[in-house]
Amino acid sequence: EQLQKLAAQLHEKDQKLADVLASKAALDAELQKLREEVAAAKKANSAQPDTHDYSEAETRKAFIDLLLKEAGWTLNPAKNFEVEVVGMPNSENKGFVDYVLWGDDGKPLMLVEAKRTTKNATVGQQQAKLYADCLEAMYGQRPVIFYSNGYEHWIWDDRMYAPRAVQGFYKKQELELLVQRRSSRKALAETVVNGQIIERYYQTRAVRR
Repeated sequence: EQLQKLAAQLHEKDQKLADVLASKAALDAELQKLREEVAAAKKANSAQPDTHDYSEAETRKAFIDLLLKEAGWTLNPAKNFEVEVVGMPNSENKGFVDYVLWGDDGKPLMLVEAKRTTKNATVGQQQAKLYADCLEAMYGQRPVIFYSNGYEHWIWDDRMYAPRAVQGFYKKQELELLVQRRSSRKALAETVVNGQIIERYYQTRAVRR
């Protein structure tokens, strides 16, 4: 009887493992399909520029959603789209962020401000900063800022670096590393340097970098 019980437990675990592997295989296949679609779209765009004036909503669906999925994000409209924030400098004291991507701890890792394809992506920079201010006040963590028009994408970790153009969106692990580096860099900057050991200003500055 004990042997049968153990065999049943083993069979159950084997079945669960098989289900997990099947789910992973399906996800890998979906991601591969998305990568192929993105590659085909990029190739088509380079061969024949897309002159269609996509609305902001169309830009999200046609380009940004696809690129986020390519980076490994699973999008849930209730959690990731049009996320309400409070603290905006307007009469209603609130706003709606186009995209917020969350860490496993429930804190915001990244926000994306989307603009229609005919607009310069940098038009969304200040709006994105205001959203980041709100999210930081609400959750105690400042998200990395992205703004995009579907063709051009910018990243701005505004407490650390100036904005720069990128090819797409970051994966969760990459964003987690960026957020962790903020803390380690701040701790290093606040380190008390022994002046008897390091006398020269440039040496002190180098230690704190």
